[in-house]
Amino acid sequence: MSVEPPQRTRKRKKLNVSAIKLSIVFFVGMAVAIGSALTGLAPQTALAPSLTWMFGFAPKKALGSSLRFAVYAVFAAVVGFLIGHGSGDGVALRSLAAFLGATLGAMIIHPLAFRFDSRGVKVFFLTVGIVLTLWVVMDAARLNLYHTHMVLPASAAICLLIGLGVGALTRLSGLPGGVLMVAALYYLGRFSALEAAAGSLMVIVLAAILPAWGYAKSGLVDQDYIGAAITGGILGGFGGGLVLANSNPKAVMLIFGISAMFLCARELYRLTILSPDEPTAPSPEN
Repeated sequence: MSVEPPQRTRKRKKLNVSAIKLSIVFFVGMAVAIGSALTGLAPQTALAPSLTWMFGFAPKKALGSSLRFAVYAVFAAVVGFLIGHGSGDGVALRSLAAFLGATLGAMIIHPLAFRFDSRGVKVFFLTVGIVLTLWVVMDAARLNLYHTHMVLPASAAICLLIGLGVGALTRLSGLPGGVLMVAALYYLGRFSALEAAAGSLMVIVLAAILPAWGYAKSGLVDQDYIGAAITGGILGGFGGGLVLANSNPKAVMLIFGISAMFLCARELYRLTILSPDEPTAPSPEN
């Protein structure tokens, strides 16, 4: 009678949870940066909820971390666009004027903003935002494949006034960053679709620097995962900027309209159905 030797059980290797999380954050950061580069929308509006959902970050920590991410990712997108576009001096100057106007508009309206800081007002503005972006999608769908503006783009002084209005309205409405800026630069500033998205990105990166620094000084920036997100954001932002510089204007406006409409609808859902009593985290105006 033979006795079989006991079979050895193979030890399963433990999953490297930390590496998995870092990989996920890296690819999420890359995807968010690409989307931001192609639409001109602020990436923190997409990344902050993702950090809360994935890691349970408090709203302020999620916003502080996503603002730091936005500075690097959007800057990379702007650099990629300028390299791919070849001539961005005029866009940069007019975008700087729009940023100064937006900052001034937000400062002027700030003392009155508390009167509009209610759920009902935000629901109203978000509904208007959905209607506006739906109209952008419908308008873009009617455009010629090679549509470009025939009128010269607005001067820096006009962009300053556009920024003034956009900054005040964004501060009052709480609409996702870039929604009003892209639409205003395209329809009022007579920017091309590509330059409107790039101009919005330039405003966003300038507007995010000081708030990001402030959140970092307060210790409200994650140190474990944000590095992976920033690495992915730089790669995705630069690549997205290069793609934007060579994209079809109709496609850019369609992607912008659909993405902006989704962001407005998501926030409207959060306010009215998911957690209507939860206060919203502040975000920089643009």
